[in-house]
Amino acid sequence: MQNRVENQLFQEAASQLSEAVIITDADAKITWVNPAFFRLSGYKLKECLGKHPSMLLQGKSTDPETLEAIRQAVDNGLYLRTEVLSYHKKGHPYWAFLSIAPIKDPSGERTGFIVIEHDITDEHIQVESMEKQIVEVYGALLSSEEVHRLPLSPSTHLQAARLKHRHPVPRET
Repeated sequence: MQNRVENQLFQEAASQLSEAVIITDADAKITWVNPAFFRLSGYKLKECLGKHPSMLLQGKSTDPETLEAIRQAVDNGLYLRTEVLSYHKKGHPYWAFLSIAPIKDPSGERTGFIVIEHDITDEHIQVESMEKQIVEVYGALLSSEEVHRLPLSPSTHLQAARLKHRHPVPRET
């Protein structure tokens, strides 16, 4: 009875969170999701029940190494924090920061997992935009006339420094 009440209280509290929450059984099959999961992924609880989250959320550009790290953590009952490219039910991608933790009973037996997903798509878009700007600025610098006059190679700078020491430039006094 107490576990049922605690479970109900947890679900009520998790339903208020802005982060998506997924609860799975020991086989990593979904037993519950909160409303934020629906807002993030487009999947309702009844569509998710009994399915592995990766069946619903992974797609063509999801990094296989990240999926393998998640699989290893789940198989070994380990805690994991990682970023993953997931896909909404309608097919559009979104970036999520995942925290995955095993749920254990009082005897230490793994009974499931809790996954908390935080949408970090906007942060990824900002980083991509900054990277694009850096590439554009660097490209402009490389194509400018000034850069063509400067030796770009570190070894060229070193050779110039050595020549300078051998043949110092006369100074006016």
